[in-house]
Amino acid sequence: MDKVRRAQRAHATLEILAARDDPSEFMPLVDLWPLVAARVPLTEHESEMNGRQPRGEIDWRWGSSYLVSAGWLRKHSDGSGKWAITPEGQQAMEEYQGEELLAEAMRRYAAGRAALLAQIEEGLPTKWISAAQAERKLLTAADVIVERGLKQGTSAFAETREAWSPANIIRLHERWSSAERFEGGFIDNLGRQLDGATDDEKLLMAEVVALQILPIASAMGHAKKTEKVQAILDLMEHKVQIPSVFDEAFGGGAFNPGSGMMSRINHAVTIILNVLRAWIDLADPETVLEDPHAWRELVMSVEGDAFPTQRYALLYLVHPGYFGPIVSADHREAIRKAFIGEIGGEFSTDADDDLLRIVIALQVKDRKPVNFYDKKSALWRRWNPEEDAPPADPDPIDPVEDLAEPVLDPRGFSPEGIDTRGLSDELHLDEQWVGDVVRALHRRGQIRA
Repeated sequence: MDKVRRAQRAHATLEILAARDDPSEFMPLVDLWPLVAARVPLTEHESEMNGRQPRGEIDWRWGSSYLVSAGWLRKHSDGSGKWAITPEGQQAMEEYQGEELLAEAMRRYAAGRAALLAQIEEGLPTKWISAAQAERKLLTAADVIVERGLKQGTSAFAETREAWSPANIIRLHERWSSAERFEGGFIDNLGRQLDGATDDEKLLMAEVVALQILPIASAMGHAKKTEKVQAILDLMEHKVQIPSVFDEAFGGGAFNPGSGMMSRINHAVTIILNVLRAWIDLADPETVLEDPHAWRELVMSVEGDAFPTQRYALLYLVHPGYFGPIVSADHREAIRKAFIGEIGGEFSTDADDDLLRIVIALQVKDRKPVNFYDKKSALWRRWNPEEDAPPADPDPIDPVEDLAEPVLDPRGFSPEGIDTRGLSDELHLDEQWVGDVVRALHRRGQIRA
């Protein structure tokens, strides 16, 4: 594609978004693209259809990745195909004219990618590395809860509020433990169970639910995660907004744990609240939080259902460098057995230590993060010889693909370019499921334009 025209379209994109009455509002691509194309018309070659879209539009969509990486463009976290300019993007338009704008965005992208790759390479010999972008986002959000909630006692959504204070944790734990369970869904019950609770108690519950759903990947999408958290915040007299770091994290995840963490959310919340209640009674909570073994002892010892997926998820969210995104007990043991030879062939008395040493050994050997759930890799076939068996845990983004520069896809389409809403209406199927299928087909290269 013509680099000059690509640069012109990048500049036109930000200009159009900046000229809106409220530049912070998202604009659907179906409205944005015709305006960009009117300013920078397609050439004959760019007008050729490649699947459902002209080549020029596909190039424009993929080229937008540079603007996002520079922090100048936001894409809605629900994947619905809506963009907005950021305040930094508005400032960049004043600083960089014409083709300079895209050139600077590409420079920042390259610098950021180089820094990320260096950070990953540095960590390979020492910890479990999370390289997929969706995983990094959810761990960033989880770290906000750890730093503010557990360490400071303040809210992850509104830092000046002491939502995670011992008094609030005790009151919410007592309210939840003694609450009557009514017929209806989780959110309907919460409205009754939180009746009479303070705003800070409701805020604490919203953040507890956010922590519980953060690592769930495509099994629960952005809309459903937002709905659950927002429904609790709406019970507050003086509401707070979901921060962007959580909004972005809700668009992804690290694993698909099966139906338990969705259908048994009451039991999952019970475990988290029991952990918090035990946490505030510790003589030295800071030491427990800093030591992955001590944190594990706390999480595994509190009352509640066995629920290993939820308990392993809590270990991962607080200590992702030590505990990885594998929450199925069966998968953990199968992987440990399949790869124990990488660390000498002798099992220790600590399965988590074995898994970490296995991961580090493989990371150092392959010089990249490992993905045990990549069905195209030898790792997957080694621990799960039944290749067609669907995993109950993750199907995460391939770290190598996630870190690659945005290029035109030879398959002729990108998932974000597919009208999943229209397709779901036409086929009378759930839109989330249709989106999952589109992304899976794209990732595996099973259809081409």
